[in-house]
Amino acid sequence: GINAEYGELDSFHFNMLVTSLKDGIKSLDPMICNFCCSAIDNLATYIVQVQQGKDKQDRKNFTPHPSLPTPSRSTSSLAIAAQHLQNHFSSYPNMFSTILYTLFKVIMFDDVSNQWSVSKPLLSLIAMNPKGFSDIQRQLASKKNVIDSNSLMNAFARLLDGVNFSLECRNKDFFSQKVNIFKHEIKDFVAK
Repeated sequence: GINAEYGELDSFHFNMLVTSLKDGIKSLDPMICNFCCSAIDNLATYIVQVQQGKDKQDRKNFTPHPSLPTPSRSTSSLAIAAQHLQNHFSSYPNMFSTILYTLFKVIMFDDVSNQWSVSKPLLSLIAMNPKGFSDIQRQLASKKNVIDSNSLMNAFARLLDGVNFSLECRNKDFFSQKVNIFKHEIKDFVAK
């Protein structure tokens, strides 16, 4: 399937694909933005699952996300995909952090009619790199249009409160609901 081919692209073309998706997030056309957010979520979920599969001692228990058509992939295929993805990250270490930053900027500073779609890839991206998310929180809190950075940091903490990093649909929906609450909560201390 297409998900297996993500890891088989060379790093240059993989970065081009990811950059195009990031640019699509900022599209004024909600359909393009929704498509790009869905593709980013699919890709990030796949990457997290490959990383988790690589780290497990007993790979027989590795269960891909239901939307990913890769259940019959062998352990060696997962190891190869994981190595390809690691090579991409080595070549372009900030590619997904940049997308996460962009998504939060859209949520925090823009009025979008498709916030639910924009929020969908956030949990997958955070699960890929929790430390990177901490860095992004600090970057966003230091922006000049943030009136109260302490309140923003507290809002970020509440956003993650009670959320696990399971990428099941139900948990992603729960997180998207929390993102909506986050958006309304920060409007008093973030200038647009």
